[in-house]
Amino acid sequence: MIKVKVRSREGVSELGGYNVGKYPLHHFAYDKGVYSQEGLPLKLIAAGDDDWIKGCYRYRIKSNVFSLEFVRRGSMNFVQNGKSYNVKADELFMIQLGANIEMSTGPEGYCMKKTMIISGPLLQGILNTAGLDKADMIKPSRPEFLAGLFDAAHDKCKARDTGSFQDASATAYRALVELSRDISAENYPDKLNKALEFFENSLGRNISLSDICGKTLSSPATLNRLFKKFFDKSPLDYFIHKKIETAKNLLSISQLPIKEISQQLGYSNQLYFSSEFKKRTGLSPKKYRNSN
Repeated sequence: MIKVKVRSREGVSELGGYNVGKYPLHHFAYDKGVYSQEGLPLKLIAAGDDDWIKGCYRYRIKSNVFSLEFVRRGSMNFVQNGKSYNVKADELFMIQLGANIEMSTGPEGYCMKKTMIISGPLLQGILNTAGLDKADMIKPSRPEFLAGLFDAAHDKCKARDTGSFQDASATAYRALVELSRDISAENYPDKLNKALEFFENSLGRNISLSDICGKTLSSPATLNRLFKKFFDKSPLDYFIHKKIETAKNLLSISQLPIKEISQQLGYSNQLYFSSEFKKRTGLSPKKYRNSN
């Protein structure tokens, strides 16, 4: 049995397990610290494909990493904090920070999965806000789209330069947003889910309440009631809130110019965007970026 102890800011994490020949076979691209992601609130440490066969086994005690484990073929057995899961093809498991975890192949005796290992000072806050800290397993609604994000993150890591690693970390954030949408869809009424999906696809333009009503086949009164109940906001106020949250994340994890961010979010006037951003956050976009 292999056994390794890893020290980090979170304490001591123990990793161990069994190999079978060359398996598990990791096709990962890593940030080994040569290329700086210093200052990024969210950092992709590694990404790639992972091949397991029967007999392979790993455990972690007080995991010092958060990872996304997206099964593409076969299945994988996970035990996290004493709770057991069999994760099948097109299902995803999240290894949570601080968790005690065990993993091995499922009844098929093999598994091919895609992995992202993510770190960063704001990671736990992002997971908490998105509801991903309480969900170990997710069945993604768009598995091929999600697989594309994993592949894109891997390709950017392989480029091995500072800009590419930063782009890879931004791609990891997009994967978390995608999974957050799947979590939300499990908890909200259908009309609200339709409105939220419309918002996600409309962040680059301006919309009206009548646009939302048309997309969801709902009355203004119904939409106002649903958004008030679940978010304590009106539909349009929530839409603007989503734009500002997206802007905050782009300012934090990308080097895009503020003007380009405002245009991507449907603001034709950068001054109006800056005014709206400051009204809702207390900081100008420039000061917000510098503080993060």
